[in-house]
Amino acid sequence: MLKNDVFLLYPPGYSGNYLQWIINVSERDSAARTVQDPLLPDGTTHGFVRRPTHLGLMRLLQWMLKNNPEKPQTYIVNAFQHPTSWHMHSAYGAFFMLHARPNCAVVNIYADTDDEIKHGALNTYTKWPTFFDSTVYFGDYGFDLWGSDKPATIKDRNHLYDSWKKDFPINPNSNFWEEFDYNTEANRLWYESRNKLQPWEINETEYTTCDSIAKERILNIRLTDILKDRFLEDIFVPWVDSQHIGEFDWTHALSYHLTYVAAQKNIIWFEAIKQFRQLQIVDKFLLSNSLVQAFVLEELGDRLQALPDWRDQSIEEILQQFNYQIKI
Repeated sequence: MLKNDVFLLYPPGYSGNYLQWIINVSERDSAARTVQDPLLPDGTTHGFVRRPTHLGLMRLLQWMLKNNPEKPQTYIVNAFQHPTSWHMHSAYGAFFMLHARPNCAVVNIYADTDDEIKHGALNTYTKWPTFFDSTVYFGDYGFDLWGSDKPATIKDRNHLYDSWKKDFPINPNSNFWEEFDYNTEANRLWYESRNKLQPWEINETEYTTCDSIAKERILNIRLTDILKDRFLEDIFVPWVDSQHIGEFDWTHALSYHLTYVAAQKNIIWFEAIKQFRQLQIVDKFLLSNSLVQAFVLEELGDRLQALPDWRDQSIEEILQQFNYQIKI
């Protein structure tokens, strides 16, 4: 049995469910209740049923209050840079959980570069478009985000070209620790002032002081690191073992990792866009759906805006006018 809770913070498409499965299939007591092969044809590991499912922080608290879990377990928390709801930020989630459960372990998965962010967006689009259908914030676009596996359309491509940065959940690393420290400092000021004036109400018996917050309980990792062959051996397993949160046998997880990596079809994005930039070669992957076509158009920069009526043209017609070689 796990000794302490584990919270994994990430947006859809960032492989957090896979890491949750890794812990559950490797921990001595939960292994027997965990499916050995969680991969589905879409590249997700949702053959492993999540309880609770991937929830934002507030919905996770609702679930915990309703279900009253009695034992430590793993939790996947939907976290990203929301334009209006700061409690969706991963830095706030990490701060919140470590103040509520000081002995818990927290994993934050981020995308750092522009290409990594686009890779995460492609994963959201192709692997978990449920995100858009279930989120009021995004409203009704008048087109079908569920259709990520259908042939690309000019209408969807143009919409995504204009708005993908606003529409897609992104978890950058640019100010994670600064925001975490800000939240911790705000809590320290509250606690110390109240403890000084009303110590019979606010004390360390019922509240977490800042002195007990240990940053080493947080693993801050890049999405692309998870896709490396030796990610488990070099990064994840040593960190989990250092937290002393359970008894683990990593044998199955270590042998399964390359199977998971091979199933991630959007990995080709990195090599395909490199060839596009350096050799003007268009891999068929770059034409495969409306979102990746929007990314290709973005690569053209000001040249695209100088092209008359590009919004009415197919991606092939546009690229041929700039002498790109389209691979069949």
